[in-house]
Amino acid sequence: GASKMKDPMLTGFARVGCERAAKDISAWLDNQVIDAVLSSVLLRAIETAVRTFPGRRVYAAPHIRETVPDFMGLGRLLGFLNSNLPKPVEEQVADLKGALGEEPDLKTWKNTQASEPSWKSFTTWLASSFLGKEVAREALQAGAKPRRIVLAVVSHG
Repeated sequence: GASKMKDPMLTGFARVGCERAAKDISAWLDNQVIDAVLSSVLLRAIETAVRTFPGRRVYAAPHIRETVPDFMGLGRLLGFLNSNLPKPVEEQVADLKGALGEEPDLKTWKNTQASEPSWKSFTTWLASSFLGKEVAREALQAGAKPRRIVLAVVSHG
């Protein structure tokens, strides 16, 4: 079944939900700028981010991948954890290109997909690597004055 499928994409119903969410989020933000869109490394989260925030670069971030408890190793043995194991980035990009009709603007980091889920590790990475390098660099290039940074983080749990 679907639970044994490795790194599945969204269903048609979920894609419609993303379109609706994009409109709701846009209205809720009331023209507030989102500095960056991050997602887990799983395809369904990346696709949700791409569809909900169209035209934006999506950063597949380490340490926020979805998990399912594996009771005594049986889930992995029987293949029930496959949906929470990411495909190689090249396969993800190809799948997204096929579904979207264009290649997404996706940025990943070395070993991101192998990172173990951990909120503490994610927030450490966010503060030390991402905010200090990616977001700050873009703000400086744009000549922006210091202000509050707004992030959108997409994950499925």
